[in-house]
Amino acid sequence: MEKTIEDVKTFAWQQMDAMWHDNYGDSTINMVKFSHNGYVVVNPWMDEKTEKSVNPYDYYGKKKTDLFIEEARRMINLRRMALRLEPVNHFNYTDAHGKIFCKRQGKVQKLSVNLCSDCLYLFGSLQGQGVECMWEDIVPPPSPCGYYVHDPQEEFVRVSGLIDEGILKKG
Repeated sequence: MEKTIEDVKTFAWQQMDAMWHDNYGDSTINMVKFSHNGYVVVNPWMDEKTEKSVNPYDYYGKKKTDLFIEEARRMINLRRMALRLEPVNHFNYTDAHGKIFCKRQGKVQKLSVNLCSDCLYLFGSLQGQGVECMWEDIVPPPSPCGYYVHDPQEEFVRVSGLIDEGILKKG
């Protein structure tokens, strides 16, 4: 179910309220936010000093506002489903055709050095059998080391579904 802009505004006000009542000053760490003029903004319907109401599209711009709304909707969905994202090491083994699921590209493709060398998710090599990729996921690892992926097509379907539901980020 798509979250309305009113849902996002309520979420933003709740974040701002939590920030005001945080005695330790670190409450924004896990909040949806962006930076503006050296300030952390957790409610784009207020100026960066939280002194006056603003139209976020006019005040902060379309890009920052749209990204905030998209991320807020994702977080609202996660909370609704009582899910928590954590960094998970994905052991992506190649299939019989040398293919893996690539989270960054969002597809199954042939493993190559060029594909992974500049990827932010790259976490290691599986000694010619695949690659390790670290990214936020809801899958609890079955072992203390990480999540094993032996079927790249099955992983593509799983991750695509979570992206469609707004739980995981695309790319």
